[in-house]
Formats: sequence, structure tokens, C-alpha cells
Amino acid sequence: MFFTAANNAANGFCLFPSGLCFNWGFAHVNTSVNTLTFQQPFQDALYGLSVLPQGSNFGTYANTANLTSATIIPSTAAGGNIFFLAIGM
Repeated sequence: MFFTAANNAANGFCLFPSGLCFNWGFAHVNTSVNTLTFQQPFQDALYGLSVLPQGSNFGTYANTANLTSATIIPSTAAGGNIFFLAIGM
């Protein structure tokens, strides 16, 4: 499989020749509002964003998202670590 560009780091991305792009990674959220910046900005559309907490002591959700970033809100002020996967073009 060929990629136009890729970064295989823990927070990375892969860009396919068709324009389809995956961004993934992890972050620590510890306040009421956290900004998550994608490693590779999407050019046309963000199709979906999945945010999962590490562990079971808190929940989290994406409040808003655009082509370059997402706003993540934890269910508790203590927060914790999250994993994310964003797909778009």
C-alpha cells in the first residue's frame, strides 16, 4: 500500500493518494475544554472523529471539530488520557 505522506509516530497520520487521511494519537485532558490539533490538517472534510478514554474512571467527548483541530471535554475535571482517530479528506 502506498501513502502520499505518513508519520508513524504515536501521534501520527497517513495520507492516501486519493486524498483520504487518517489522524490518530493520544493526549492528556485535564480541564473542562482541551484543544486537540491534528498532525495532518484535512483539506476538504472531516468525516468522523472517535475519542476514547484510557481506563474507566472518566468519559470524554468531542464538542466541536474542524479541519485542523477538535475540542475535547472530559466528564470530570481530573480528566485523564484519551486515544483518538479522525478520518477525512
